[in-house]
Amino acid sequence: MLSQDKILKFKSTFQNNPSIENKSLIAGCLGDPTCLKILYIMVREKEVCPSDLAAILDISMPAVSHQLGKLRQMRIVSTKRMGKIICYALADGEAAGLVKKLIKNI
Repeated sequence: MLSQDKILKFKSTFQNNPSIENKSLIAGCLGDPTCLKILYIMVREKEVCPSDLAAILDISMPAVSHQLGKLRQMRIVSTKRMGKIICYALADGEAAGLVKKLIKNI
């Protein structure tokens, strides 16, 4: 049985911990097959445009945009404008680094 001190330490760690919240969101995203496929492609390609993702995955542009929007909110991907086209790439940072490590072995 855990001591009261250990219980309080765990509680303190979990309260208002953005790192845990962020990793939870990433884990949820990785549970979505479409999201996982997009990330798989992005780990292997430097930049990808939404139309390429839609063609590869045989899904609609709105579906791709929805997934990319979620990934952007989580700061896993970043955008780069190339004329009229917006391309996506894995962002720099902890979230994208975690994703790279997880997906490289698929």
